[in-house]
Amino acid sequence: TMVGNLFVCLLLAHVLSDFFLQIPKMLVSKQKHGIKGYALYIHSAIVALLSWLFVWHYAFWAMALIIFVSHAFVDWIKIKFKQYRPWAFIVDQLIHIGILLVISIWFCQKNGWGTIFYEFDFINWRVILAAVIVLSLTLPANFLIQEMLWYQDNDNLWRHSADSMPIFTKERETYAKDDSVPRLKHAGAWIGCLERLLTFLFVLLGNYQAVGFIIAAKSILRFKESDGVRSEYVLVGTLLSVSMAIAAALIVVKVLWRKGA
Repeated sequence: TMVGNLFVCLLLAHVLSDFFLQIPKMLVSKQKHGIKGYALYIHSAIVALLSWLFVWHYAFWAMALIIFVSHAFVDWIKIKFKQYRPWAFIVDQLIHIGILLVISIWFCQKNGWGTIFYEFDFINWRVILAAVIVLSLTLPANFLIQEMLWYQDNDNLWRHSADSMPIFTKERETYAKDDSVPRLKHAGAWIGCLERLLTFLFVLLGNYQAVGFIIAAKSILRFKESDGVRSEYVLVGTLLSVSMAIAAALIVVKVLWRKGA
């Protein structure tokens, strides 16, 4: 139990720092400069400090240092193998999570422990894990889907990763073909986040008909797409998006809400 509690706290810190606190400018700088740039170390320091804060134990400083070094090293390796998408992204995340699990087991065997949530009786590992799952359905899911559907873009290989973040960006307004109707910035990213959160909510409520309505409504809106390749791209992305949300909801229902768990 202690290991699980510590692990989900570290997992929450990882999701927040790796996806929500890493602005596109920092992401681009990491890809461009790698180990020679400051962005890699600033990002890794944020991960380590947030992990230490969430654990809220003075003795965790050594583990935080390990998280800093390991996170920077794994991210640097991912940059070296960035052409092997989406596997570079998936393996990178699995290694980060694996390291956090090992640290949780190691630390709990040697120390007592606490977390920043210790004083809040209504917050336990189930609540924190549910928060991780919900957060993962937003920006992390955007990254994963775009990595899986990535296509070669010689002008900017990492443009799609930056575009998956609908916040923290300052870009000029884009317009439709007639140059008169402004388009919503990062509309695809916003739509993806909303459809996953709505699907997640509907599955929790057992309203599967509403999930079908979401898919049908989006398909109708895209029906007039003249580009067949783009239509296939949108359809596959939608199915991946909805599948992630359904899987996440089933995990919450079958694992976190299961009696006796």
